[in-house]
Amino acid sequence: MFNNLKFLILPIFLLSNIAFGQSDSASDVEEVVVVGSQIKGAKITGALPVNLVTAEDIESMGIDSGEDLFANIAEQGGNNANQSDFNGGYNATRGDVGSINLRNIGTGNTLTLLNGRRIVNSPGYQTEAVGGSFVPVLSANPNSIPVFGIDRLEILRDGASAIYGADAVAGVVNTVLKTDYEGAALRYRAVAYDHFSNEDHRVNFTWGKDLGNTNVSIYFDYFDRGKIGAGEDPKWLISDYRPLLAPQFDEYNDTTWRNGSASSEWMQFYVGNGSNIFSLYPASDSNCQKTTSADYYYLPGYQDQFCFYDASSIRDELRGNYGTTWDKRSELERINLFVFLNTELANGIEAYTELGFYTSEDARVLYGGAPLGLGTASRQGNNTQPVKIPSTNYWLNQLVRTNGNLFVDKEDDFLWMRYGRFTTPRSYESQRFTYRLVQGFRGNFGAWDWDTGILVSEGTSRMMNHGRQSMTLLDAALADSTSNAYNPFCAGIAPCNEDQFTVSIYRKNSSKLSLIDFKMSNPEVFNLPAGPVGVLVGAEIRKEELEDLRDPRINGTIQWNGGQGYPYVSDVANSSPSPDTFGDRSTTSLFAELQAPLLENLNSQIAFRYEDADDFGDTVVGKFALGWDAHDRVKVRASTSTSFRAPNLVTVNEGLIARSNSRDDALYAYALPNYNDAYSMIRVAQGNPDLQAEESTNTSIGLVLNPFEGLIVTIDQWKIEQDDTVGLFGEENHILLDLLLRIQGGASECTGNPLVIRAPYVLDADTADWNSALCPAGQVQRINDTYINLDKRTLEGTDIIIDYGIDTAYGEFSAKFVSTHYDKFYQEASGVTQQLINAAAPGGPLDNPNVVPPNGFQNLLGKDGFFEDKYTMNLSWKNGPYEVFISGTSIGDFEETAVTNNANGGDGNSFWVVDSMTTVNLTLGYKFDNGWRVRGTITNVEDERAPLSDEATWWSWNDVHNDYGRYYTLELYKRF
Repeated sequence: MFNNLKFLILPIFLLSNIAFGQSDSASDVEEVVVVGSQIKGAKITGALPVNLVTAEDIESMGIDSGEDLFANIAEQGGNNANQSDFNGGYNATRGDVGSINLRNIGTGNTLTLLNGRRIVNSPGYQTEAVGGSFVPVLSANPNSIPVFGIDRLEILRDGASAIYGADAVAGVVNTVLKTDYEGAALRYRAVAYDHFSNEDHRVNFTWGKDLGNTNVSIYFDYFDRGKIGAGEDPKWLISDYRPLLAPQFDEYNDTTWRNGSASSEWMQFYVGNGSNIFSLYPASDSNCQKTTSADYYYLPGYQDQFCFYDASSIRDELRGNYGTTWDKRSELERINLFVFLNTELANGIEAYTELGFYTSEDARVLYGGAPLGLGTASRQGNNTQPVKIPSTNYWLNQLVRTNGNLFVDKEDDFLWMRYGRFTTPRSYESQRFTYRLVQGFRGNFGAWDWDTGILVSEGTSRMMNHGRQSMTLLDAALADSTSNAYNPFCAGIAPCNEDQFTVSIYRKNSSKLSLIDFKMSNPEVFNLPAGPVGVLVGAEIRKEELEDLRDPRINGTIQWNGGQGYPYVSDVANSSPSPDTFGDRSTTSLFAELQAPLLENLNSQIAFRYEDADDFGDTVVGKFALGWDAHDRVKVRASTSTSFRAPNLVTVNEGLIARSNSRDDALYAYALPNYNDAYSMIRVAQGNPDLQAEESTNTSIGLVLNPFEGLIVTIDQWKIEQDDTVGLFGEENHILLDLLLRIQGGASECTGNPLVIRAPYVLDADTADWNSALCPAGQVQRINDTYINLDKRTLEGTDIIIDYGIDTAYGEFSAKFVSTHYDKFYQEASGVTQQLINAAAPGGPLDNPNVVPPNGFQNLLGKDGFFEDKYTMNLSWKNGPYEVFISGTSIGDFEETAVTNNANGGDGNSFWVVDSMTTVNLTLGYKFDNGWRVRGTITNVEDERAPLSDEATWWSWNDVHNDYGRYYTLELYKRF
């Protein structure tokens, strides 16, 4: 509670000093805000829910990227493509990426503009949970925007598809860059961290000049970021947090907090169906201290360093620790370059050209890979990439010759390897490039202003992934009878000989956007008794294209024939098969906007848009907004609109993909009293050309208060109802449905859910206690789970903005406080999903303590990154050469549903709470008489670290929180 109060105390203190003077900030804000209406001079813009972030606000935040900028915006939810986290595997986007997620409704629901026109989507994609599983989502990359070339950031917190087209569900972000610049400016920044040895450096150069009737403006920005290794913070190297949990958290103290991997260099080997399992142990382990050679075995020459013992236990201390090699943050170089040319032609028409370039190079070391499906030789056929060691292997023969009684009971002429991890760390290099070209013309024809332009933009990503293993080459290296063979018994100590099957694989992505538009507006087409009526009409044609090219070892050109998978097994260890994907969409739009004064103090906005896409069809959306000047110092505003989000090109065009995941089998949990373990199964998904656009209804009502000069307070309540959400039913929900159908059908129902493909039933010691009321069935082999339109998603919330500015004899003061509070976030269920929820209710057929209940269709608020509150603050004081800025961000707490209080007397009904986090930044500046300015910034003054979470390797929820602690920035700036 105290952290949130800090955001209120300082603004209230400044507001109490109203006797110092007046400010014109209110009128200034209304003059520059244009997002939300495309009619020049529209009066309605002053009544639209817009948050304006100025260049000065941005400079006070101590940020270095668009990703950091949006993290400090109250309306921004979780950043699900951040650089601090894992960045996914080969199948996810990597490198210098971020995402824009207004309202926390999900990536892809925010329309991103640059100078009023769309930004191309970032090449590649990440996945987010929508419904019961993870779906691909696309977003513009905020890091392609030069933060120090921004004049202002306009955030329209309202549905605006009728104004701007598809994807403006949660709102619109319009970044307005500086144009018509005159002069030159140079900025240098250096950043050093309290807890880490690396440094960051930035050089920013701005130049502009009027050349006759033409202005040329250039913005160049170079950013060099040092890497941060996991070893630089002891917390990041911890793989098991259980010993560190305070006694008051005993009920949460279970293996959930053990994040080390079962796969490590201390691997296991077995014969036949899993009997006679041998484990590797370091020489210091008690299993290597036996008295007879019949009890333990060793590799010749290494008996003093490690041994083999006939035991299947995996010691916690021998589990793999990702952090020993992993970079927490990658090394990065980024360049942003923008050039603007504005020319006044002889006929009075203005020609404007926008040239933008962005490029980045990013390199990061991860950890050693492991094959998929490392269980024992499964009777069900779920081992996707089992590793077989043939009798010809040189190192196996060394073991047999040295330890004659080793593996004497083997049933076949080979061994299986499981829980193994290669010693070569995986790594990647990411190169990203985006260009943007806009050529436009604007002018007037009588009372009509017109604007037309052509936009062409493309983003490309080239990713090289190193330290990967070819399963085909691995087989050959294992079969080698010479000492050059791969040594699976090396334990990272003896020669492993991994180079011969270690390969690099690529992924190439591109995203293209081309657009031509024309619009014309007139603020006074005709007059009503209350005043003039403004009209805008326009048309837009745009084309979007996507290309995702995979390495031949991933896309099926080179397949591995040693495993069991669908539709084929990838030749790269620990990578699921993925085909190349291509997609494009052409869309034609016609739109109109009308501003009409209904009364002298009541303005209205009416907008319609028709869009026709060549893949999912056409749609019509509209908007109606009112702005009522109830008093000189009180405005009431309200709006209702329909918005839509087109199904993204991946969900429509993606080829058949298969992902191997470990999941609980509800049928086995229900039918077998001793079942307690998830196992590997394959989820199959595919693009769905029959997907419909998501449709949303947005409503809001708000107050704008101006109690005295210089102070503006806005309060807005809003609601978004989104129908036909594109998502997945989910693997576990499919399995639950399979169980429900079998319970309802009894012992004669042997089909269940036809989308759940099971292996034939095998009677053995594990399945002998099968529930006789159900038809016996084998384990799940695969689940067909195609992208579909799900049920309604509803969000409700309240925004509060307090904005105050005053010019006094003691200097200029300003204060801004922004609060976003979420009242509701619910993914509704109907049809089959509702049947599952009803069946899992108390007394229902699925009400069983061993059966995991349905997921993804419930209240999402306050859980797993969906916080209820976020606040931001910006304060400033300037007096002559002196300046002081204070900024901060506070994010509320939320529950982590993967961690329950089911240990040490807990009832299992409560979730771990990820605490709130508040960071405050301080900037001091001084302007010298010679034109130089120096600023020093302390970011995160109180050295707050991310609250504890089990969500990721780094013990923090990286989509929401920053865990770098306090750092310092020194900036030198001069305008020439």
